[in-house]
Amino acid sequence: MKDLTSYIVSVDIGTTNVKAVAFDLEGRQKSKRSVRCRVYSPFEGWAEQRADEVLNSVIEAVKSCVKDIDGIVEALAFSSQLYSVAFIDKDGNILSPILNWMDSRSKIEAFELSEAIGGYEIYRRTGCHISPIMPASKILWFRKNNPEMFSRVYKVLSIKDYVLYRLLNVYVMDKILASATALFNIHRGRWDSEIVETIGLDMDKLPEVV
Repeated sequence: MKDLTSYIVSVDIGTTNVKAVAFDLEGRQKSKRSVRCRVYSPFEGWAEQRADEVLNSVIEAVKSCVKDIDGIVEALAFSSQLYSVAFIDKDGNILSPILNWMDSRSKIEAFELSEAIGGYEIYRRTGCHISPIMPASKILWFRKNNPEMFSRVYKVLSIKDYVLYRLLNVYVMDKILASATALFNIHRGRWDSEIVETIGLDMDKLPEVV
């Protein structure tokens, strides 16, 4: 019986497509698939993605990719767009469409956050220039405009974190995504309590940073 070849499948959750690529352990590409994932813009400045469509696109891309390889998938590696936000309730249900990185509805909230703490101070702590695309601004917008729904938020995740939760039942975020939220203190290596409290979010509603 011949030895089976080992593969790593890399998955990228992009703006309009989910891509899955299989590599052998020498880094040679063996298979590649791309599945479209729609972005919805019901109003000017809004950019949303539907959680079920994103998850289904990931599953379809991976399944299609591994059909073309003869071996064992040793690991899945995930990357994704920055600046996305997904709101989850205590039962793991999505509360609203995922806010895509392009979503810029929170212009007023970005200004309010900059005024409350100081634009340079936020940059000094987090490495992020506060703007409408930043998750910090988007979360504040959601709290102000959907108070009842916000009261049911159990975790605030990125688009990738949501997929990992659905696949692995864990709430985690990598340091790269965390450092692109304007909520993560890059000097202390943890969520910045003052900024998090300023947007009206409880610290325990943010995922573990790994």
